[in-house]
Amino acid sequence: MDSIKRIEIYPVLLISFLYFLVTYYISFLLYQNNLFIQVNHFFDADPPTNLSSLAHGFNEGRNAYSHAFLEILSLPVFAIQSILSTLYNDIDTRRIREILALSYSPLFGALSIIYFYKLLKTIKIQQSLSYLLVLIYMFSFSTLIFSTLVDTYIISGALITILLYFYAKSDLNKNIDYKKWLFLGATLAGITITNISIFFIVFFSYKIRRGISYYLAFRDTLIMCLLILLVVILYYKITQIIIGANGFGGYEGSVGWIRMYFATSPNEIFFKSANMISAFYNSFFGIFITLNVTDNCLGPSCHNLSFLRGQNTYPIIVLLLSIFLLYLFKSYQFFSKSGLMWLFSPLALIIGYNFIFHSFFGKEMFLYSQHWFVASALLFLIPLMKNRIFLLLILLAEIYLASCYILYVHEVYELTLPILTLN
Repeated sequence: MDSIKRIEIYPVLLISFLYFLVTYYISFLLYQNNLFIQVNHFFDADPPTNLSSLAHGFNEGRNAYSHAFLEILSLPVFAIQSILSTLYNDIDTRRIREILALSYSPLFGALSIIYFYKLLKTIKIQQSLSYLLVLIYMFSFSTLIFSTLVDTYIISGALITILLYFYAKSDLNKNIDYKKWLFLGATLAGITITNISIFFIVFFSYKIRRGISYYLAFRDTLIMCLLILLVVILYYKITQIIIGANGFGGYEGSVGWIRMYFATSPNEIFFKSANMISAFYNSFFGIFITLNVTDNCLGPSCHNLSFLRGQNTYPIIVLLLSIFLLYLFKSYQFFSKSGLMWLFSPLALIIGYNFIFHSFFGKEMFLYSQHWFVASALLFLIPLMKNRIFLLLILLAEIYLASCYILYVHEVYELTLPILTLN
């Protein structure tokens, strides 16, 4: 039986490897075309700062307590670069490190695909259907684009997928392996501090699933999360002292930085809420994209990819919200009948938390889609498993739109996106 399971995962491993190669190639093209030295070209992403953290470490990185562990990932890059430097003379060590650092997003993108499949098999989804759902997950716009950008989002997405897999896989009859939970939680919070909320949801759900009272589950989860935050903050403070920084080295995550992106008026909150709905649908298809002219870029054509929607599209947003709520109710009924309410609850809470949080905080809501995408993929695709024709149509639409994005990369200076662009 175990040998059959190993054979069944081979196609997923092969697809994930090919996905890594393709997305790494796309990432390299973006790097070659100087699009990773610009901010706000892809939504309001900041590739240059992230690339500095991953390629050049503590001396040039973000050093922000909101992403405390990010510079750790530069250590393997420095190690490989050192080996290459001893083998080859006269190489540009800085450029080599940056090219190596480009591999992180494709690598975690491939890793998220593998664990998405393992999660599907854990909840006993049929083999052929698991392959189909993996392809839909793989070609989704959120997974594709963040597997090619130098940023923390796909890393968070992969870690959240692993967390949910660990939650589903855990044996309820055995003692709780607190060390593994602590490691997962600290890794999540160390990559992006707000991930602690997602860990709270999943660990709390796990405690409830074990038959513990809500009060004790909340108490234990709160203690665990406080311990994780203590570990992350202590690590950050120690590393900042070692590298000679005064206090918190990075501005990002500070009170002043949060105020820049925090909504304070009802109009701002409504605007961000509307764009959360847009981001939810675009995480699958990426169809409501716009190209805005911007001064903060290089090359003959300067544009900014954006999913922000104005007031003229609010009626469509209301329609999409109605469809979302209706389908969420249908999904609830399906999971309830299938005996999977233990999975529905954390998935729905992850989506709900992100919707509430980013209705107050953020600019381009799509930027955070990896924080909820695996939850939405499971919550909204699994109930469709009896309608495979519809799932195939979703996959074909995603492949078509993904090809448009790849064409965009190859024509980066012309920025021809006739299919995706809605002016």
